[in-house]
Amino acid sequence: MMPAGENAFTTWGIITLVGGSSVFAAIVTQGVGWLRDWWKAKVNREFATVYLVAALERYANEASNAISDSENYDSSDGEIGRAVVNVPELTAYPDSIEWTALGPKTTKRMLAFQVEIEAIRSSIAFHWEVTGDEDFVIPDVREKTALVGLKALQLAAVLEAEYAGEPIDLGNQDWSVKAALQDGLTRYTDLRIAREAASAKMYEELNAALPSGAELTKAEVGG
Repeated sequence: MMPAGENAFTTWGIITLVGGSSVFAAIVTQGVGWLRDWWKAKVNREFATVYLVAALERYANEASNAISDSENYDSSDGEIGRAVVNVPELTAYPDSIEWTALGPKTTKRMLAFQVEIEAIRSSIAFHWEVTGDEDFVIPDVREKTALVGLKALQLAAVLEAEYAGEPIDLGNQDWSVKAALQDGLTRYTDLRIAREAASAKMYEELNAALPSGAELTKAEVGG
């Protein structure tokens, strides 16, 4: 007959063993579940990045083409190219994107870019309604188009740097889309600054020639 103490020890050992096995199994199950969720989130994030980078690069290309088409339209008296009266619309992001996988920071950045483009388009549309002067509005459209096109490339580069390895080399002048946008931004920014300076000078000269107490506004001068 087995001693009572030994029997108690054996019973407690069995209980401990079973309990320990259950805890271990629960930990393993939980770990496998966590690993599976982590892997799914990683895959969703990588695919979302691919979709967004493609959408942003496509938009940058559209912006570059819009500037080129607009300039060709003007220089050929409408024979080639097309009239461009506003910055391109940003096509809605793919519905398949898992925004939660990208996180709030990236999601906010991407949605803010949409809002920025909509605001610019509204501002230009208002400019057309108020002035209707294509000699002033069209250069502004081209400058803003180059600006948002470059920003699209920068956002794409940030996404690739965060999730897909090396970022796009925005300094690579062999990349024609990026180079064309940079060139357009430089030319039309310079043009705007020159016109603003000329308008300010005209404003000062006209006011200097007026009788004392009379003064023109910059809007009357065309500034």
